[in-house]
Amino acid sequence: QIHFVQTTGLEPFAPHVATLQKSEAIAMANAFLKQLDMSIDGYQPEVAGTQPSEAQGIGQFIVIYKRVEDGKEMFQVNVQDGSTSVAFYPAEKP
Repeated sequence: QIHFVQTTGLEPFAPHVATLQKSEAIAMANAFLKQLDMSIDGYQPEVAGTQPSEAQGIGQFIVIYKRVEDGKEMFQVNVQDGSTSVAFYPAEKP
């Protein structure tokens, strides 16, 4: 089960993702999470895959947040042209 939140028109959003640098995509993802009152303390963001201009014209960055303590991927933010979304990975069963 994946939990998913998507917004359109909520600041900040990327009008032209293909022109962003990786650091700008991470900054936008961090700002989006802050808008949702999510703390990113203890997580390390990294951009997955290629830049949008290299991904067959798809205007999207995927920023994956890993737990610093063990490197486990916990959630990702998709920064797309005009919208941003976050998907939470399922928790492990005890």
